[in-house]
Amino acid sequence: MDFNSKINSKFTLIHTDHMNLSKEEWQRMIMGFCLTLAEKPVGRLLINKLIDFINNGYNINISNYDTELNSRYIYPKIRFQDPKSVLIIIPSVPYFVNVQVLTSKYEFFPDNHNLNQIIQYKPAFNKLESINYKDINNLSDLIRLEQLPQIIGFAHELIHCLRYFEGLNTSNPNEEDHTIYGIASETLSYNIDGKKVYITENTIRKDFGFKPRMSHVSNEIYCWGLLSTYHNSDKFNKEDFFK
Repeated sequence: MDFNSKINSKFTLIHTDHMNLSKEEWQRMIMGFCLTLAEKPVGRLLINKLIDFINNGYNINISNYDTELNSRYIYPKIRFQDPKSVLIIIPSVPYFVNVQVLTSKYEFFPDNHNLNQIIQYKPAFNKLESINYKDINNLSDLIRLEQLPQIIGFAHELIHCLRYFEGLNTSNPNEEDHTIYGIASETLSYNIDGKKVYITENTIRKDFGFKPRMSHVSNEIYCWGLLSTYHNSDKFNKEDFFK
């Protein structure tokens, strides 16, 4: 049985004049993400490990809206409901953002061991320092703002879920960093055929050919509920949800 059929999905109708997905479209998007992730090596390992937990009584609930919080601003997130259940929010309304990635202009950074790890899609030795947006232009040879692919945002929340089910400390203030690029021994990993395989957003990115991400900082492009981004609404259409 495939992963999509094992998760519990709930759709809440959102009344809006902005572009949004119907229940059927949203469900098709989630199913497509599940199937595509399962076609990639690290994605398949992530999916299979989650299926193992589901088969042992764990629950993954996915919704387009967190009815308990009743928030106007909807973004991808995870809420730990009890020791064996999580709620993952994947919006049916626009949530398009840019994130900080390392460029591929340099293969190695001999003077920065952490960046040297990240550019190779490996865990950092310690948390990376935050980079302000105003510094991006000055660091354009190293760092770039690129749009977060929707499927990577979905995988990101699944990694949080698996970390939680595996008993890792998801309340750690560095949880997002552990999930995105990994930090030393707190990185989720498995020994597969004698080789350590890390499960981070960046190892998923590597499978898809995307550049490695280096922080949880994001820059909103067009997000439902965030009025300052509405001027970008004409730059997107429904197909952008499925990428």
